[in-house]
Amino acid sequence: MRRIVPLLLLAAVAGAGRAESPFYQDKERGWHWYEDPPAKKEQPPEKVEPLRPAPPPSAKTPEPKGPAMFSAAWLRENMDKLRDDAIDHPDDPAKVRAFLYSQRVLMDKAQRFASSASTMAQTDPLLDETNRIPMDAAAIAAVQQGISKDREEALKYMAGVGGILFFFDSTCPHCTTQFAALEWLKKDHGFTVKNISVDGKPIPGMSVGWVRDEGQAKALGLTIMPTTIFAVPPDRYYIISQGYHSAQTLGEKIVMAALGDKLLPERLVKSQQVYERGVLTAEDLRDPAVNSTDTKAWVDSLRKKLGTRY
Repeated sequence: MRRIVPLLLLAAVAGAGRAESPFYQDKERGWHWYEDPPAKKEQPPEKVEPLRPAPPPSAKTPEPKGPAMFSAAWLRENMDKLRDDAIDHPDDPAKVRAFLYSQRVLMDKAQRFASSASTMAQTDPLLDETNRIPMDAAAIAAVQQGISKDREEALKYMAGVGGILFFFDSTCPHCTTQFAALEWLKKDHGFTVKNISVDGKPIPGMSVGWVRDEGQAKALGLTIMPTTIFAVPPDRYYIISQGYHSAQTLGEKIVMAALGDKLLPERLVKSQQVYERGVLTAEDLRDPAVNSTDTKAWVDSLRKKLGTRY
């Protein structure tokens, strides 16, 4: 009797367990089945934040505007201001001192530049002016003597190219003196001189060798007496002087007119242009080789050209 009661209790408990088990509630699937795991829900894609540009590097300290302190540009820009400020405030020692020290800086820079430029000019034969035109007294005298000799030759040449027209007025005080100077040119260089009286009378002492003006002075627009003209046939006229000039000056002016109009042969041109020796021409400076932005290139080009001018 005691064994039956526990068995009944166990059976009751087991029955209650079977009633609550999922298998017994879904027993038609049997023992041999596989339960698929529940499908995973798709998760929404994660939002990707766009790449942001890297922050700019920290700003550098801005460089000061304007020319460097105490440079030539700075001095040119500020010295007038400093001077004016000192003039307007003469009782302010700081302002007066500031201008005077800026002036001292300028003078010291100028002194250093002058020393450097002098050294460069004396050591570079193309920059040394004494190689172009001698500077000492003895050499200058020799150069001038050579110029005078060559001018004599040029004047003799010009005497064969053209002649002199001398317009005068018998009442003109300087015409007599000018006549004497022209007589020297006539005698010494062989110029032909035609004396033309604008008032129809000769200069005192001029008994022969003159003609009356027949409208030539008016045609040439002459109003000042005396007037000396160098004439080259058939139709070239060069007013050499108006008023009195010495014979030497007249000769120099005749040569200048000849040089300007290319009346002299090349050998005489060079002898009369001594001071043009070693000088760059306008044509030289128009050369594309010289007009370069490269400093070394244009300096080298100028040196090459100057080397042919000596």
